[in-house]
Amino acid sequence: GNAGSYQLLTIAANNVSIKGVAVGNSQAKGIFSASGNSGVEVDCSYWGVRADGVTAWPLATSGITGPSQITGGSGHVITNSLFSGNNTGADRGFILQDVTGAAVTGSLFGLRADGTAALPNGNEGILLAGTNSDVVIGGTTAETRNIISGNVGNGITLSGTDTDISIVGNYIGVAVDGATVLANGGSGIEVPGATSVTIGDGTVAGRNVIAGHSTI
Repeated sequence: GNAGSYQLLTIAANNVSIKGVAVGNSQAKGIFSASGNSGVEVDCSYWGVRADGVTAWPLATSGITGPSQITGGSGHVITNSLFSGNNTGADRGFILQDVTGAAVTGSLFGLRADGTAALPNGNEGILLAGTNSDVVIGGTTAETRNIISGNVGNGITLSGTDTDISIVGNYIGVAVDGATVLANGGSGIEVPGATSVTIGDGTVAGRNVIAGHSTI
């Protein structure tokens, strides 16, 4: 753990891979890239959860920031990871801000590692802030599907002037079985200002399962 307004992992280079870590118990961000670096890859890692995949181990921040955040750059890949348990305040699971290319796939936000029970973040599961473009959240296979459920706020929020955003093949507000309701506290997906957003692709494989919310 750590304290203060610092980051446990600060990225200041291109083409950085972070794999197989469990990060938590800190007042700092877990991962923070704010230099416009490209090619950040996060794989098979836990953010705000102990290595058992069950016990919350929160990272705490405030304001528009979040426990894990990538700002600027392009070619980012977030996959096979867990962003949960960050619930000491209005903490998001994960934030993308002002990026021009990213894929978020095969990850869980607001759940235990097995996807059967909630381990909420204190606000959205995923927040896109600022101006993002060419971002894919999910995919058309079970391996690329994100499960975004059990969070205190929305499942996904696109809060800025985002363009060319694709949200496909995700479970939002349900457990790993696609049927058991584990609703987010707000909307499943909230798109207040973005344009050119695709939610689902018209195929069975690309449909999002969104359930349990008062609004989509």
